[in-house]
Amino acid sequence: MNGRIYDAYTGRFMQADPFVQAPSNLQNYNRYSYVLNNPLSYTDPSGYFFKKLLKGAMKLSGSWYVYRFLNKNPLLRNLVNVGLNFVPGCTAWCSALFTGTSKFVESGSLGKAFKSGLTSYATAWAFSQIGDAFGAKAGFWKEGGIAHLGAHALTGGIISDVQGGNFGHGFWSAGLTKGAQVSGIVNMDNVVIGTAQSMVIAGTISKLTGGKFANAAVTGAFQYLYNAKGGKFSKAGKRAADALAGKKLTQNEKIVTYAQELMDAGFSAEEALNRANTRYSITTPYKRPSGATTPAQRQLVQGKACVDCGITTSKQVADHKTPLVKEYYETGTINKPYMKSLDAVQPQCPTCSAKQGAEMSRYSRRLKKELGL
Repeated sequence: MNGRIYDAYTGRFMQADPFVQAPSNLQNYNRYSYVLNNPLSYTDPSGYFFKKLLKGAMKLSGSWYVYRFLNKNPLLRNLVNVGLNFVPGCTAWCSALFTGTSKFVESGSLGKAFKSGLTSYATAWAFSQIGDAFGAKAGFWKEGGIAHLGAHALTGGIISDVQGGNFGHGFWSAGLTKGAQVSGIVNMDNVVIGTAQSMVIAGTISKLTGGKFANAAVTGAFQYLYNAKGGKFSKAGKRAADALAGKKLTQNEKIVTYAQELMDAGFSAEEALNRANTRYSITTPYKRPSGATTPAQRQLVQGKACVDCGITTSKQVADHKTPLVKEYYETGTINKPYMKSLDAVQPQCPTCSAKQGAEMSRYSRRLKKELGL
């Protein structure tokens, strides 16, 4: 790292070491010596500090033995790694620090530790960027589309290769795990359950294709936390931590929290507060209105391509552009005249309609529970 220049002929550095790492060791006061004149026991890749100091500090604090224990129990280590993402304010960077330190204890190499920590952080960052890019309803950037799945698969393959594994193992694991997330197999309402499911699916697929369960499981968790659930996981983590601790928010806290989420999504402060107040003033659960779609609406969508997958079937479904259950829980009512208008619906194939129906059913159950209905 060119910290200081070493003269191999004299066995000394040409510049003085400005740090005294071990004041009780007289050898440390020779500012031009290399690793206390004991190169058989120590190394000093930077020219300033030797790794033994870091190891000694970790042993003194007890953390060295904790990491050694975790390294001998990979499953527990991975659970701790993923669990750090549920701590408010301690998300991707905590995982990166934990992973890097774990690798240092395992290998004794600062270079490998840095690479491991950087890979961990880059994994979260990459999946977060993919989540930000794919949000369209149609076209190349369609959320849950082929390109979206392909981006996950490619990223998973690269991460696996960087970690010393096989590109193909990571490719199939990440791609199929994302497929499970967008198809509704993975729970998208409960962040703890969804994370666990993603870990099991990713790890199992990797194992079946000849890869490592542990590495793929962590990648699957990051996929869920920083992509499927969106990059802003610190708030979700805080809610999960509060839920695990049994903390219940007051009505005003719920209104403020939801209003802040709406403002983060682009709503004005006034509109966000109005919507939040409306949601938490609802006293009866949603019930789908009778005659929600009319014969004219159903006839209108026949012969037209599905807005989600582009397929045209013999019997398309008239899908409300704004799902009625969402309209109800966001506005407190349903505009029934508009609900029956031709402009309110769009064509959807039966498969995509069933998938959306399952998603809205989970959404409705979550809101009923949240509102105490």
